[in-house]
Amino acid sequence: MNLHRRWTISAVALALLAVSAEAAANVGLPLLLTVNFIVFAVGGIAVVLVEWLAHIKLSGSRPGAALGDVFWANLLSTVVIGLPLPWLIAAASQIAAKHNDAAALVLAAGTWSFDGFPDPRLSLGFTFAYLALCFVLTVYFEAWVIARRWRRRGAQPARSARALSWIGNGLTYTGLLIFFVCEFAWPMLRANS
Repeated sequence: MNLHRRWTISAVALALLAVSAEAAANVGLPLLLTVNFIVFAVGGIAVVLVEWLAHIKLSGSRPGAALGDVFWANLLSTVVIGLPLPWLIAAASQIAAKHNDAAALVLAAGTWSFDGFPDPRLSLGFTFAYLALCFVLTVYFEAWVIARRWRRRGAQPARSARALSWIGNGLTYTGLLIFFVCEFAWPMLRANS
């Protein structure tokens, strides 16, 4: 990879990091987007560390190569899945709410939450469903990225990229789920019970 291309990729990555900011669900932002930004901005290091250690242990890759695999897989999956999917869901729910009498249901489908929201359980349910969708999409996309990187360098791993992706993302999404329940779901349900 030439120097110009590396600088371009680095500049795009830094721009994405600069855009990521912690958001509060109380200001009318979609919960899934809030969770994704927080995880990307704050938890990205932990995610890469956990998946990197799983990658080394399960694939037998060298630590440097494994770190590159995990870093690029996570960065690309965030750009392709983690950022666009919540924005698309949120935009679609806003558009649909303007043309639908059942605006609260439509906004819940977009996982919007704010003070006085009629039923936060509905919004939380949709958010859990979207997290599950993100998990599956991420597993397959990151497995594809890692497999391509392995082919490019002629690696002969001990496990398949898909098995590695299921395990690594399973660990990190379990942490994400625990974080989401403790920071959003439990307090929101307690406040509205």
